[in-house]
Amino acid sequence: MNRSEIEAADTMPAPAEAVPIIDSTISRDEAIGRLEIVISTLLRVGVITSIAVIFFGMAVGLLRHSTDVRRPNDLIALTAKNASFPHSLRDVASGVIALRSQAIMALGLLILIATPVMRVAVSIIAFAMQRDHTYLAITITVLVLLILSFLLGHAGA
Repeated sequence: MNRSEIEAADTMPAPAEAVPIIDSTISRDEAIGRLEIVISTLLRVGVITSIAVIFFGMAVGLLRHSTDVRRPNDLIALTAKNASFPHSLRDVASGVIALRSQAIMALGLLILIATPVMRVAVSIIAFAMQRDHTYLAITITVLVLLILSFLLGHAGA
């Protein structure tokens, strides 16, 4: 598989077409090409999943609070700054289990945030396979900074 074939692919491979990334019978360039497909698929699936989860949360909210749309004062109370909103992963998890719309939408946003982080993690594998030590070091640094920002951001909250 050459680079132009990889760039020309604009659909995700079906599960039956999926091939292992690491295979001793393929060339290094072909393995890298497969990894690039995995990265693009990861980004696509992450964004589509997050959108689906957010829309599901919106639908749950509309079904649970359908009368609030017709009564502006109730809608204002539902969207006020002091309204209940999940502020931790535990709040999101318990809210999703209870089918609370705001928690479901927050889960969709967390999936959206996690998608490029996972792309950075997969890129580490790609640069290691290419033996590109410069970009490997840069990408590891980016991943460490992302993780630190999440941890420090939570500590400051």
